[in-house]
Amino acid sequence: MKLEVPFEWKTKKLNQVSKVTIGLVTTMTENYVSSGVPLIRNSDIKENKILKSRLIKLETSFANQYPTRVLLRDDIVTVHTGDVGVSSVIDEELEGCFGFATLNTRVDKSKLYPQFLCWYFNSSAFLAYAVSLSTGDGRRNLNLKDFSKSPVPVPPLLEQIKIAEILSTWDNAINTVQKLLANSQQQKKALMQQLLTGKKRF
Repeated sequence: MKLEVPFEWKTKKLNQVSKVTIGLVTTMTENYVSSGVPLIRNSDIKENKILKSRLIKLETSFANQYPTRVLLRDDIVTVHTGDVGVSSVIDEELEGCFGFATLNTRVDKSKLYPQFLCWYFNSSAFLAYAVSLSTGDGRRNLNLKDFSKSPVPVPPLLEQIKIAEILSTWDNAINTVQKLLANSQQQKKALMQQLLTGKKRF
């Protein structure tokens, strides 16, 4: 499957403009603690979002054994197994965390804006491309080697920033509307309950 980008944009392989690694793949259940270093699983990664309330915590002494696997702010974590390709950027709160068998990308910021690349990873075109590369009869798996060679668009840096800002503004607006709708639904259910049980009279 060929990915198409505007003709005036450059296209590079992901490993030409970033460092791509795999998260921790060792057994670590005995090092789970109630308070420690956050561990991001593939199922915790959603489009431009990480489900922080679900994160497992690792014992600090165990985590300190893997300094080269630490995720920093603006790194991108991508689903390796399952909903392959889905990605999110590590924010300030999660700096210093780890990924459990996640695909991790640390971009060359002189060439790529992390938020732009993450939006691209979450595009329908790239997600379809990731599926086309994946293996496995049941749950899909996106191979690190294939992922690292993925073609990515590299428009001028200022254009990348502007694109990411526009998409983030729209995303925030959508989230606000969804929260308002959810709140309205709850208020409607409460009103129906009051009316149908006679607790609210006219």
